[in-house]
Amino acid sequence: MGRESSAAPAPVYRVGGPGPAGGLIFYDKGGFSDGWRYLEAAPPEAEKQLGWSGRQIRIDGTQASIGSGPGNTRLILEGFGRIAGEGDHAARYCDELILNGFDDWFLPSLDELNRMYEQLKRRDLGDFKPRWYWSSTFVYSYSYGIIAIIRFEDGRVSEESALNSPYYVRPIRAF
Repeated sequence: MGRESSAAPAPVYRVGGPGPAGGLIFYDKGGFSDGWRYLEAAPPEAEKQLGWSGRQIRIDGTQASIGSGPGNTRLILEGFGRIAGEGDHAARYCDELILNGFDDWFLPSLDELNRMYEQLKRRDLGDFKPRWYWSSTFVYSYSYGIIAIIRFEDGRVSEESALNSPYYVRPIRAF
């Protein structure tokens, strides 16, 4: 005789709908693996204008792919940990954010940021500004950094070397 499971089924979220932290779901990979299934953008009140860094720095190992934002954010914080006096910047803001009881926010990778643009901004969801947004994806030029950015007016991807430019930051989380 079989036993009935007392565990409640995991909630199902839909892209464009609300997430558990009060933001909007913008990605569903279709199944739970590697500790997560969904990506949620923080609500508009968590958005901030910040520089990526106060100085030129090279961060090795960041990636653009969906799912790489948490690792990129860790690499950035480790890189900044080697620099005395590196203060408020995009990755640190996301990492230290506690919002609606959730503290697992990170700076999105380029592909995560692009998916947020495609699934939320283009559908007029999430109250995004038609301005530039920072990603956590680092591209190289000589010995200092250039970061991938996306303009949420038209989805244009570009690269920025002025790391103290106050572009927008929208933290995200995976769950």
